[in-house]
Amino acid sequence: DDPRTPESVLESIRNLQSTIVASLQRRDSNRTASSSSPTAANEKSPEPVVWIPPLATLERHERGRFHRTLRTLFPMLQSESVTTTTDSTPKPPNARDGAPPTTATTLVTSHRIKVSGDPLFFELAPFLYQPEVDLPILYEYFKCQFGCHDKAASPMLRLRPDLERSQRGRVHRLI
Repeated sequence: DDPRTPESVLESIRNLQSTIVASLQRRDSNRTASSSSPTAANEKSPEPVVWIPPLATLERHERGRFHRTLRTLFPMLQSESVTTTTDSTPKPPNARDGAPPTTATTLVTSHRIKVSGDPLFFELAPFLYQPEVDLPILYEYFKCQFGCHDKAASPMLRLRPDLERSQRGRVHRLI
């Protein structure tokens, strides 16, 4: 059993999204004026993750609704269900590894949710003037369910003023 409360899990998810936005700001501040390749500022770091404890009370269709709601509330995050099955059968103290258990096997299945940053548009960050402002808007537009935004209103991405023409073309290809 996970001792965390729903409020503490929600706070962890909020902190995860804030961490991702802050990392976009750090990438932007690490970019040097002399750097001709914006992707050079794209250093790899460990991916922050929040694990949501088993949601035993949720049916399959309710878990799907949970994932959709999470995408709507936290557009820069992605979630995936992870099912683990563990053997909770007690082994006799003198049993060798790999020896069959002497009692009936008891398998326990749990469904947890892994929440992490969605890297879909992260490659755009070095090209943008203010990625910490523009990317959340782009993610929200992209992940919004049908009908929740005006089709005529598209997010506007502001590119760095020093971006060369060849790099602007790359931005179009990335999108």
